Amino acid sequence: MSDGILSLFPPQGVDQTIHVAILLGVLALLFLNESFGWVYSGLVVPGYLASLLVLAPMSTGAVMFEAVLTFALSRALSELASKSGAWSKFFGRERFLLLVFVSVVVRQSSELWVLPEILRWVDGELDTNYRLTRDLSSIGLVLVPLTANMFWKLDLRSGLVQIAVPTLLVFVVLQYVLLPYTNLSFSRLELTYENVALDFLSSPKAYIVLLIGALLGARYNLRYGWDYSGILMPALLAVACFSPMRLVTTAVEAVALVLIINTILMIPGLRNLSLQGPRKIAFVFTISFFMKFALGWYVGVPDSEAKVSDLFGFGYLVPSLIAVKMLDREAISQILFPAFSVAIISLVLGSGIGLALDQVAPPPPIVGDGLALPESSPTTVLAQTPVGVMSVARARARLDIASDTPLARSRGELDRQAELWRAVERWLRTSSEADRATVATFATERGLVLIPMPAPIAGRPAFALIEREERLGAQLGWNTSILVPGAKGPILDVPRPATEPPTAEVAALRCAPVACRAVIASGLDTREAGLDVGDALANSQTPHAIALRELRASSVVRFRADARVPRGKPILDVGDHLPELDLATLWPTQLELSWQGSPSDQVAVLRAHPDDLWLALAAAGHAPATGSPR
Repeated sequence: MSDGILSLFPPQGVDQTIHVAILLGVLALLFLNESFGWVYSGLVVPGYLASLLVLAPMSTGAVMFEAVLTFALSRALSELASKSGAWSKFFGRERFLLLVFVSVVVRQSSELWVLPEILRWVDGELDTNYRLTRDLSSIGLVLVPLTANMFWKLDLRSGLVQIAVPTLLVFVVLQYVLLPYTNLSFSRLELTYENVALDFLSSPKAYIVLLIGALLGARYNLRYGWDYSGILMPALLAVACFSPMRLVTTAVEAVALVLIINTILMIPGLRNLSLQGPRKIAFVFTISFFMKFALGWYVGVPDSEAKVSDLFGFGYLVPSLIAVKMLDREAISQILFPAFSVAIISLVLGSGIGLALDQVAPPPPIVGDGLALPESSPTTVLAQTPVGVMSVARARARLDIASDTPLARSRGELDRQAELWRAVERWLRTSSEADRATVATFATERGLVLIPMPAPIAGRPAFALIEREERLGAQLGWNTSILVPGAKGPILDVPRPATEPPTAEVAALRCAPVACRAVIASGLDTREAGLDVGDALANSQTPHAIALRELRASSVVRFRADARVPRGKPILDVGDHLPELDLATLWPTQLELSWQGSPSDQVAVLRAHPDDLWLALAAAGHAPATGSPR
């Protein structure tokens, strides 16, 4: 235990996922089922919603709104089909399949039109900026249909109560016990391993595969009697096929659970345990959780690039539900073969349909207000020097919501940025031409450009990585960076290049003396606008924060302008960890060390009065860039 925080959970494992929340939700549902006879269904819903209440409360409202709308439309379709004589009322397998299909239509309509228009009206009435922050959006692959199914099994009022009570119980434990007093952290927003669950609009192919999987799962269950613990099981496994190793880990985890539980039940005193229905599911998932818990402590390495969670099966309850079905049938292959066969068939068909739709899809809409913006010549002169590149960073940083381009990027875009920065991390370590080519390709695909700089930095070739879009009204807000492959020094971090000038330019000046690996300036700087969504120091899901997480530097030095610091007396906040560099190279005059205030062991914060920063820039013979970069 340190600073009152109990290191209860293994690093790089369940400490950064919502497995704990899901387990608490499953146990809360079991308690309410045993005590009051409440429905034991939608097992991931309480833990998932409680996690959303902690991380993104507005998304919780969006999920419930879409679930109610899905339930209402599905119920209306069922009644209409029955009264018209075209079909009987939907029930069982058909009812849930209907909910899945309707939920996708509802989510598409909601994310594209309904919720944005609601927020547009709210912004107009209250003079707010919610529409451009994208906070109000639902997430989760099947969270909406599972919640809607609860409403249909009961009624809307009872369903709301039986969802709200366990959700609030889990939320209280998370918010007031586990998050403040243990090392459980939701800072990485890993609400699922499969990132398609986090952003509906950026993952259309995944939802096509999901629908095909649910449809085939229902069809083959009816025709061949294949049982895989619900029609969603092959559908979710089909989505897992996008990461084939997930299929392997899911099967291995399910089989391991069967072997472990059979062994446990052979122990004298445990043989006669009454484990049926909800008790068996809760017991199996609890064993699954502690398997992951033990695996985390056994193989977890905090400094490793890989995460222990990469070894977990797909989703949260998928391996456990497969294991429960294996235990019920006392067979393994009779469950795995049908489920995985339908999953693979669904992947092939869904991918084919997705590819065909790609060929006939209209071009994407113009970013911005729909008006053609004048073309501008590419940045060339300023990209020749480190200070020039960082002047570009200061000029380009998005300060507010002046354009119609949302400040928050989709989860898919952020995941692709994370992939880019993982490639950058490899290149900075190896300085190989192959890794440089990979970074250049990834950058181009993601709307950035890698530009070789004419002069080396500390004897090593240097490169500028900047957003390709030159028109300020259409820029998305990606980072502006200087990269020095092969350098052994720290990462120089500039989270607020525009509102704390000239921190970016001064960081560029100090790159050569400290042999820095990179200078990274945020492309978003919305502090003065009061928008956390674009503040790299307040929001862990900005492109800037993601880049720093992917760069596994031993030291990071953050440059801040702070008018509270006395002139001529810059301060280096180091916490309890000195950065691995000669401090005399970090600043031209002596730095005052502070052993408090550093945000983490890896980040030291250099705070200087703005006048001192301007003087340092002037002393180096650089005038600040004030116009639009060219």
